[in-house]
Amino acid sequence: MVKIYKFFSYALFFFVMLIVFLPKENLYFALEKELKKENIIIYNETIEEGLFSLDLDESIINFQKIDIAKVDSINFNIYGLYNSLEATNIRLFTFSKNFLPSKISSLKLQYSVLDPLVITIYSKGDFGVLDGRYDFIKKLLQIKVIPSKKMLKEYKNTLRFLKKSQNGEYIYEQTL
Repeated sequence: MVKIYKFFSYALFFFVMLIVFLPKENLYFALEKELKKENIIIYNETIEEGLFSLDLDESIINFQKIDIAKVDSINFNIYGLYNSLEATNIRLFTFSKNFLPSKISSLKLQYSVLDPLVITIYSKGDFGVLDGRYDFIKKLLQIKVIPSKKMLKEYKNTLRFLKKSQNGEYIYEQTL
C-alpha cells in the first residue's frame, strides 16, 4: 500500500512540475504559427508567463491583413486535465458594425480531459449571451445565442442566418 501511495505521489509531483516548467511562451508561439497558416495574426501583445498561465495584454487580431479586433486581455490557463482560454473586453473594429455590436465583454473556451472531443464556448457582450460547443469527431460547431434587445432591434439581418427556436433562442450549426 505504501508503494502505491509513493508511486501516485511521485507521478502527481512529476505531472505538476511538468506543467509548471512547461515553456508556455513557446507553446503560444507554436499556436501563433498555426494561426498564421489560417491568415490569423495576433500582434502588439504583451506576454506574461505565470506558473499555470500565460497572459496576453492589449492584443490586436488580424484576419487576412485586416484588423478585426482589439482584445484587452487574453488568459491561457494550463492545468493539464482542464485548460481554458479567457478573453475580456473585445472591441470589434468598424467593418463589423453592420453585422454585430462592437463590444464583447468576455469569451471563454474550455477543454477538459473528461470530455476530450469537445471544446465548450461561452461569451457575453452587447449581442447577448452565446453558449456553444465544437465537436472534433463530427467537426460540428453548435452555437446557441440569446440575443439582447439591441441585437434584436438593430441587427435583424444577422439573426436571419440563425434558426430561431421555440423558446426565443437562436441556433447556428455548421460543419467545419
